[in-house]
Amino acid sequence: MPLSNASASRLLVENMSLLKTLSFDNGVLDLACGSGRNGLLLARDNIHVTFADCDRGKLGLLAGELRDQGLEGVCWQVDLETTSSDPLSHKWFDLVLVFNYL
Repeated sequence: MPLSNASASRLLVENMSLLKTLSFDNGVLDLACGSGRNGLLLARDNIHVTFADCDRGKLGLLAGELRDQGLEGVCWQVDLETTSSDPLSHKWFDLVLVFNYL
């Protein structure tokens, strides 16, 4: 079942008009994205999103969601808590989303 805009964080939804005025040349990182509810909101507005999570299963479902909706996006499996290197080095993003991650 596709996620609706209502699934996204209220804070993000309420500030979409502000975000639409910005340039996202380096895209957005949706860190610990889970089901992708927040990044999908941005992807629907043609903002390039990299969806990052350690859960391969959720990323697989998210890749299907992107495909089904005809949206662009990159799914990146990464576990920032167990890696000895810095997987974010040499990566640039204009915005990083992190919601409900503890």
